[in-house]
Order: sequence, then C-alpha cells, then structure tokens
Amino acid sequence: MCFCLYVGSNQPPALARYEERPGHVNGYPVEADHPQAAEIRQHFTLPEVASLGAAEGCGCGFLHRTMDQNWLTEESIRENWMPSETDRQNRRELYELVASQVAEFGLVELYGCWNDDEGEATEREEEITLEQVLDVYFWFRHRVLYRVREANQE
Repeated sequence: MCFCLYVGSNQPPALARYEERPGHVNGYPVEADHPQAAEIRQHFTLPEVASLGAAEGCGCGFLHRTMDQNWLTEESIRENWMPSETDRQNRRELYELVASQVAEFGLVELYGCWNDDEGEATEREEEITLEQVLDVYFWFRHRVLYRVREANQE
C-alpha cells in the first residue's frame, strides 16, 4: 500500500517542469476520467488537482504518519531519524513546486492518504508554512488537508 500526496491550486500546477523524470518528483493531473477523480477532488477547495510522486515513483517518498502515530513528536523524529539524500531531494523538489504555485497564486493545498482511501473523509485541516514543506523532518499526516499560503496572507 502506498501513500498518495495530492496538490491543489487555482491553475494547473507547473507540472511541465515535473514531467516524467526518473528519480525526481513528478506530477500527474487528476483528469476527469481518473477512476477516483471525484473521491480525490472532494478534499480540495481549489479546482486543479494533481497526484505527486516522489523519486521512488509514488508518494511514499514524502514522509508520512497516520493519526495514531501522534506519539511521534517532532523532537523524537529529529533525535532518532536521519534523512537520506533522497529524502532531502524529494523535499526540495516538493518545496520548489509548492513555492512556485504559492508565489503565483497565493494558495496551494496538499492532501495525503493511503491509496484507495481517497473516498474517506478528511480528518482535519491545517495551515502550514513553506518552511514546513521544506523541512525534511516534517511528516505529512494521513487524511489531513494542508493549506500553504504566502506569509502575508490570512
């Protein structure tokens, strides 16, 4: 089972820069004919949605944890886990995509879940910063909609 990370924006994400490149973050628009398009789109307030794959080819390369792993504190993660160069590369490339969309449109949404859980309800919504997107120690929680805005917007 894979972790899936989706990105939503007001315009199609700048995926031309993230076309199929083995070993890099790639994005794939969720088209109307996608078998789970309706389930995926229900989590977003923005009209354009794409699926993101890390260097490994799926969303598993974007660190994630389930809600029942809340005992994993940021402090314990930083003390006990050493990110690999691939982890750092995945995070840098995710940051570049999100930062370019935030700069252009002011808001980006990120949503992650296990594949085949796209139809499950969103468990909560959070505002995060671009710095958190870049932080290799930030782990995405399953079924949380993250909103990333420009620093001066509310």
